[in-house]
Amino acid sequence: MTINTNSLNYGSTASIAKRFYANFIDIVIALAIAAVIYALFIRNRELQEILVPIGYFSYYLLADSFNGGQSFGKKLFEIAVVSRNRRGPCNFLQSFARKTSLLIFSLFDIIFVISKSNRRLGDFIANTEVVDVLPNTRANL
Repeated sequence: MTINTNSLNYGSTASIAKRFYANFIDIVIALAIAAVIYALFIRNRELQEILVPIGYFSYYLLADSFNGGQSFGKKLFEIAVVSRNRRGPCNFLQSFARKTSLLIFSLFDIIFVISKSNRRLGDFIANTEVVDVLPNTRANL
């Protein structure tokens, strides 16, 4: 099945390995953002305590809604998060719901990936799925 929206063509459900590695890359990026904020405010502990978590969680929770459903990690692994009802890229609210469920339910959430539908609990909550991006249709960063 192919889903065509705007500038991206989406294929079938992405593999567990691609999803895992893309998420790992996104965590590293979120940590790098937090580290930069920490370094910028090295002399102001109070601001660090506020801005470091904001920087980390802002990227991590919302990144799947960027660039046609592709965080940097997902773009690197040629996958995207799409809304199942609109058949288009996931929005900010869906990205937030997907990632919040992963933070709250962690292992239980991940177990859903090995189910027949190959979707996490967060995907069910946000009504999304992670799919492959077909060649020659990737959005530019």
